[in-house]
Amino acid sequence: MNILVTGAAGRLGCRLVELYSENDCDVRAFDLPFVNWEYIENMPRVEIFPGDITDPSVVSQACVDIDVVVHLAAILPPNSESNRDMTMRVNVEGTKNILENVETETVIIQASSISTYGITHHESPPIREDHPLQSHNNYSESKIEAERLLKASGLPHVTLRVAPIAVADLLELPDVVPYRADQRVEFLDVEDAAHAFHLASMKPEAVGKT
Repeated sequence: MNILVTGAAGRLGCRLVELYSENDCDVRAFDLPFVNWEYIENMPRVEIFPGDITDPSVVSQACVDIDVVVHLAAILPPNSESNRDMTMRVNVEGTKNILENVETETVIIQASSISTYGITHHESPPIREDHPLQSHNNYSESKIEAERLLKASGLPHVTLRVAPIAVADLLELPDVVPYRADQRVEFLDVEDAAHAFHLASMKPEAVGKT
């Protein structure tokens, strides 16, 4: 199986590429040229493909002979909130470029977000997959639009609305932590997230589901 992973050099992308490599899949790891490729550059059956998701000609090359696309590439909060145009260009137009350049039978595993449910602290949990989608910032707006494009494409797909991913590492905290005191947040471990995407791409019964 030939897999394209966008955003492959990020924390989630690296671990996912590693899972595919360990399970005898051929992986094309797609991310920006200036990112740190060190973690995955010597993995067996992994092709490094530097490029920009907003460039249709580059995306077209990346999508050649691909069976499954795991689309992780995105601008995340808090960076997404400082430049709406850039966020929409990467998160929405980047998704559109993927959808317009894959074969009709290519399966798309889309990384969406629980932010698409909007602000729900006043509602009784749990918030389920059929909850109405409502944007409340640039990021959620971009993810809702990316989901709409994916559904309208008619391509076989799985949408995973991912919670904030926790990485056990020493990180520099931002000046403002982007959560409110009244906000309910359930974090997802990066290892569990990687396995979720890997399993979604390997199980035909998952296609068409969110």
